[in-house]
Amino acid sequence: MIRQSLAALLIAVHAAAWAGGAVVRTVNTVSVAGTERTYILRIPAKVNAAKPAPLVIVLHGWTASGELAEIYTKMAEKADEAGFIVAFPNGTAPGKALGWNTGFLNLGKSGVDDFAFMESLVKDISAKAKVDPKQVYLCGHSNGAMMSHAAGSKLSRLFAAIGVVAGTIGLDQAKPPILMPQPQGPVSVIIVHGQKDPTVGYDHSAKALLVGVSAPDSASFWAKSNGCQGPKTLLDDANAKIELWSKGRAGTEVKLVTVKNGTHDWPGGVSRSGPETTSKVNAADLLWDFFSKHRKP
Repeated sequence: MIRQSLAALLIAVHAAAWAGGAVVRTVNTVSVAGTERTYILRIPAKVNAAKPAPLVIVLHGWTASGELAEIYTKMAEKADEAGFIVAFPNGTAPGKALGWNTGFLNLGKSGVDDFAFMESLVKDISAKAKVDPKQVYLCGHSNGAMMSHAAGSKLSRLFAAIGVVAGTIGLDQAKPPILMPQPQGPVSVIIVHGQKDPTVGYDHSAKALLVGVSAPDSASFWAKSNGCQGPKTLLDDANAKIELWSKGRAGTEVKLVTVKNGTHDWPGGVSRSGPETTSKVNAADLLWDFFSKHRKP
């Protein structure tokens, strides 16, 4: 039923993309170290071709794809509404399940450099569209969220902000711990994580498939790296708790959105794992609201 719903939505989105030329949607290939990589690029009607526009890159979770992420994250709809360029790249697979090689958890094809892909992706898109280099953002879900953490750290010069949904910065309970590298420079970060995530645990008390560095500790890691002050609680209701660290280097901020009763699904998106319990929290809205407030100096 879930696959059928996603398939129906996929057809509807593709039809809308081409109706009346409202959205320019293309499937593109870029060669990275001899490997052909693919991505979907969407340029909404609201994007003025003569003016630099923000770019948001969205990384799918393990076993998903760029095409599925285009649907279940609702970031395509947000791009159409807000007027930013959006890309949905594909990971690689040792078998059939596409994933990303983050350094601390490698779920893509062995030897594939996804950091090089992120750099090539920004360059390739910038050659096809007028991208504002001060407004390039990276976000992802699950394994894609982990890749966003890692790429935001290693390639901080490229990204004004990153958004991570249901991810972690590393495996602190491994022996020895396996963590992403220290960030190369300041970058703003928003973390969205369900407290009842059964796949990537919210914290060490979780009974989840993977329990790594907790969401609060991941936020604290970034806040310390950026030199931020806080946290300050902005909201604490039945649906979510939102905390903010601010006044970091280069104006950076870190925001943690704890989704109460949230699962591993992308909040407010199309559920891939069962009944959606987090529809009152919309990750696409939260991420774009955060991204739109942060630019590279």
